[in-house]
Amino acid sequence: MQGNQNRFAPSYTDAIESAGLANDPNIPRGPFNKAFSFEAWLSLLADEQPHLSEAENAANMAIFAKLREAIVSVLSSAEQSVVHYPAPEWLYKLLSALHYRRSTVVSLNYDTLVEIGVQSHQLWGQDADSRVTVRDVLCDLPPLPYTGAARLGGPLAPTFRLLKLHGSLDWWWVPSDWTGATLNRTQTPSVFGDPQSISDETRRLVLPGREPFIVPPSATKSVYYRNPLTRELWRTAFEALRAAERISLVGYSLPPADLVMSGMLASAIRGRDVLIEVVNPYPDGPRERVLGLGADPEGLTCIDGQDCVERFAEAQCRRAAHHLTDELRASPDDFGDASLFFAGDNPRLGKRITGLGAPDADGVLEVLLDQNTRVGGPTGPRFDQGGQPTGEVLPTLRDLIAALGTATRIVVREQDESVTTLIGAWREYRATGANTKWVAFAPAGKRGVPDNLASDG
Repeated sequence: MQGNQNRFAPSYTDAIESAGLANDPNIPRGPFNKAFSFEAWLSLLADEQPHLSEAENAANMAIFAKLREAIVSVLSSAEQSVVHYPAPEWLYKLLSALHYRRSTVVSLNYDTLVEIGVQSHQLWGQDADSRVTVRDVLCDLPPLPYTGAARLGGPLAPTFRLLKLHGSLDWWWVPSDWTGATLNRTQTPSVFGDPQSISDETRRLVLPGREPFIVPPSATKSVYYRNPLTRELWRTAFEALRAAERISLVGYSLPPADLVMSGMLASAIRGRDVLIEVVNPYPDGPRERVLGLGADPEGLTCIDGQDCVERFAEAQCRRAAHHLTDELRASPDDFGDASLFFAGDNPRLGKRITGLGAPDADGVLEVLLDQNTRVGGPTGPRFDQGGQPTGEVLPTLRDLIAALGTATRIVVREQDESVTTLIGAWREYRATGANTKWVAFAPAGKRGVPDNLASDG
């Protein structure tokens, strides 16, 4: 996160002070550095060390337990401060692009800002009947706890996948449970602009005896990797990296001490032609480390500067827009007579596409909207302002494909003259008095105000 969020970035000293360890003689004196980082120290505390006695290892584990709770407390407080503000538009654009491209996101962060972004956004499943939830992006790993009532189930909505390899602020387990049976998450109650929290008392009622599940990032033989859920997440991440044609390292410096992640990335890219993007305000260090892992210099690019993540989000939207035009050209012929519909944030309320432009020199095709008429969604008939079916002839998908030419992006111009890029589409065919076919288009980013916020499940 950038902008307002930078003001709330905590440091390791905040966690040490919060744990009441500032004057503890066992705390290293002087600042941590590249040779001995705070993360590396945490990993040493969390695992038994062969050169220490049983009593000394137990004392280290006690320090780690205090720090673990302090880290969760400090980061949760910072997260609540960030969520008090509206999310930047680039976050919603990035989530839209990830959703429509069905990307895999490997996260090493403890915070839940991506989950809160999903909760605040309006991403719709392929059937346009249900909102994408946190459960969908996590693939229900770990699940919410069973509370005696039927837990939210059913098929997962097709969307991007979020793999949190180092745990999360809202993950809890019984320490040393190597079966993974006690590893659960709590619900995501916040949306941007309206931070909410689950009280410790409420959390303990549904997750009694649990402790935070956050993995020390520099651990190599950590006990945290023994439970099957963690191993499944890492295995899935490795398979995604090994199959990826493009890997983007967003804000990740690839520290030398993070041996597990470095080893996995090296195994995934070795001997392959894979494009790698380093998205970092200061990319020189991570760029050199990626090259040291065996990356092809010809396939390595960098996005730098303080606005690097925003520019990365815009690039993802352009790629998603290009992918959409390719998909349209490959549409089945039996859907060629489908009408066109701009769904915006709500697939059941939107605007008809009434006209088609021509591609400009930049490969952009602008389509025209009926700004005055709202329609009852892609499965309903077209109505005028008096509520009567219009019966008018509108451009079809076949017309749009013919107009595309070599265009790589479709945009709509809204009433305020803002231009919105289209990056997603779904098809509908249902009997509504008369058989109706629609292709509904979705924009990059968040538009309008939701009727009802999606519930986390």
